[in-house]
Amino acid sequence: IGRIAALSFLVSAGATVCLLWLFPLELSSGGAALSGFSTIYQIILDIVPSDIVSPFLNGNTLQIIFLGAAVRMFIEQTNEVVQFLMEAIGDLIPLFVFFSLFALLGSDFGSELSGILKAIVITYALCPLMCLVFIGILAARRRVSFRLLVQKLLPTFLIGVVLRGFATNLETCEKKLGIPPMLAHFAVPLEQVLYMPSVAVAFVATCLCMAENFGTAITPAWLLTMIVVTGLLSLAMPPGGALTCYTVMFTQLGIPGEALALAVAINSMIDFIATASNLTCLQVEVTTVAGQLGMLDTECLKNPG
Repeated sequence: IGRIAALSFLVSAGATVCLLWLFPLELSSGGAALSGFSTIYQIILDIVPSDIVSPFLNGNTLQIIFLGAAVRMFIEQTNEVVQFLMEAIGDLIPLFVFFSLFALLGSDFGSELSGILKAIVITYALCPLMCLVFIGILAARRRVSFRLLVQKLLPTFLIGVVLRGFATNLETCEKKLGIPPMLAHFAVPLEQVLYMPSVAVAFVATCLCMAENFGTAITPAWLLTMIVVTGLLSLAMPPGGALTCYTVMFTQLGIPGEALALAVAINSMIDFIATASNLTCLQVEVTTVAGQLGMLDTECLKNPG
C-alpha cells in the first residue's frame, strides 16, 4: 500500500513536469507563494476532522478515510449508503453533462471545446507512454525482453479498453508473468481498487487544461497543491466518483465551478484508456513486488510461450 501511494504521487509529479511546458507558468511574488504553501499545509491539516459527524455531513472523502482505522464498522455501514448515493448521482451525470454543455453553446464554446480536446489528447498520449516506461523498468530489472513483456501485457490492455478485465488480469499474472496464485489473488483485487496511476495523469491533465481555459493562475505553489490533491484523490476515488473528486480538486485549486461539466465530459471520454493503462501498470507492479518477495517464477516470466 505504501508503494501504491508513493507511485500515485510520483505519477502526478511526473505528469506535471511533462506537461508544464504546454501551459503558462506565473512566478508569483514571495507573499503569494507563501500563501500557496500555507494552502497545502491547510489541506494536510484538514484531513484530520474536528469531530466524527462533520466529514459525513460535508462529504469529505479524505477525512472519512482517516477515521476508518478508529470506526471501521461504522464506516463500512455508512459506505453502503454513500455508494448507493454515488450510484444514484452517477446515473444522473450524463444528464448533468448534457445540460451543462448545452448551456455552454451560448457562450464561447470554441474555447471550451479546445480545452476538452487538449486534455483528451494529452491523456491518450501520456497513459500508454507511462505504461511503456513502467514495462521498460521491469524489463531492465528482471533482464527480460521488453518486446516479450509488451506481448504478454497487451491482451489485458486491449480488453481493459472495453471491460475491466479482472479475470484476464489474474490469468495473465499467474500463467504468463509467473506470479503465484496466493499473491495474485490478494494483490490484484487490492491494487485494482487503490492503484490508479492513469487516473492521476488524467486529473493532472484536466486540472491544467481547465486552469488555462478559465484563467486560473498556474504558479509553483499551485502546481504543488495540484500534485498533492491529485495524488490523494487518485487513491481515494470511489467507483463513479469522478464528479466528487473534480469538485474537491477545483475548489482547492481555485478553478471555477463552471469547469465541472467539461471535466466530467472529459472523464467519460478518457475512462477507456485510463482503465486499460491502470490494469497494465497493476500487472507490472505486482510482478515487481513478487520479485522483491522472492515469489516470482522467472522461467515463466521469460518463457515466450
